Amino acid sequence: MKKIKTKIRRVIIGAAAGAIAAAALVLSAFSFSSEADSDTSRVVEEMDGSGSYITAEAAEPEDVLNDEEAIRTVEALGATKDYLSCMTPEEIQSLSSEALAIEGLDTSLADGSLVTRGITFEIPEGYEASPDTPGMYIPKRFPIDASNMVYSEFDADYTLQMMDEAYFEQMVEQNFTAAFGTAIDVNITEYQPYTIDGVPAIRIKAEYDLDGNHVTSLMIIINGSKTYTVVYTQTHDYDRMDLFEASAASIHVQK
Repeated sequence: MKKIKTKIRRVIIGAAAGAIAAAALVLSAFSFSSEADSDTSRVVEEMDGSGSYITAEAAEPEDVLNDEEAIRTVEALGATKDYLSCMTPEEIQSLSSEALAIEGLDTSLADGSLVTRGITFEIPEGYEASPDTPGMYIPKRFPIDASNMVYSEFDADYTLQMMDEAYFEQMVEQNFTAAFGTAIDVNITEYQPYTIDGVPAIRIKAEYDLDGNHVTSLMIIINGSKTYTVVYTQTHDYDRMDLFEASAASIHVQK
């Protein structure tokens, strides 16, 4: 059983998280390339607030993580398909809680004691909802200024906290290759676990080159009853990071 627990920590836990978070980051890059199609979306719960607070629509990339991809990811890291397929959701949740406890991490989501109802945030000054892509917010000069903010929501991941920087970078590069058909070298310049309103979260900055643009992204991932991601992306032509930082600082979790 000890060997299985080790696999849980390194493989099952974080395999979905890495792919989901990476897919959210890749979605924000669609503004800089005409080769990918991001025309899939869904509306999620309303976010309370007034003034610059918004009602959120969540973007959802196609095929973020289907069963075949999950199996390939896990097998590549040394687990077996048979072991994964025989686990019930309850068993995964229980083992996730145990693995988090072993690592000294917050087990409240896996234990069922943490329930979130969504997030609120302020959109960056001068940005507005994209008429074409739900969940995306763009400047008035778009696409001349192709910077953007993308809010997405995915199923809960009990052990997102266990994803480390190296694994996230690997998943991002794999997702870029799948989306654009070419290898993209992604440089993670910041990877910081923290909490927002007591809920585990991760703050990430990444840089990469795509279609002649040097792109910088700031990503906030929140590990609640849903996995909430907010990704701010800019090119080298326009520096919007101060606006993005102010928006990121305004994020709150509804419980």
